[in-house]
Amino acid sequence: MKITLIVHSLRKGGAEAIALQNARYFLNKYYQVHIICWVEDVGHDLSELENVTITYLVKKDKYSFLKGLLFLPMKLSKHVKVFNPNAIIFHSFTTLLISFMIPRQIKKIFVSHGYGDLELPTSFKAFLKQAFSKWV
Repeated sequence: MKITLIVHSLRKGGAEAIALQNARYFLNKYYQVHIICWVEDVGHDLSELENVTITYLVKKDKYSFLKGLLFLPMKLSKHVKVFNPNAIIFHSFTTLLISFMIPRQIKKIFVSHGYGDLELPTSFKAFLKQAFSKWV
């Protein structure tokens, strides 16, 4: 069984910690685990995860939210097609926005995390999150 976990980054934070906890759980169940990070920003100890493939779509110093929405979906889609997982767990609101690019036959799980302290409520990202929350 193959599983892909998608998270914004691996910096210190709750969503990142839960994604890594998921990775350890699936490794213990003998799954092949692939973590795809929107941004290369690591704040956690990854020493227990040497059997996990970790892919970073963009370097931290090159990241821009709006450019990311435009250019990273194709990179994400390519990595998902190569790994060909049985299921994907999304731990990132940003990647949820572009999940339509993932083939329909792959099962998708969306995990909602609190983002209250990461962005000012006046940011474009906060606006998109609020708008999306009203439609779902």
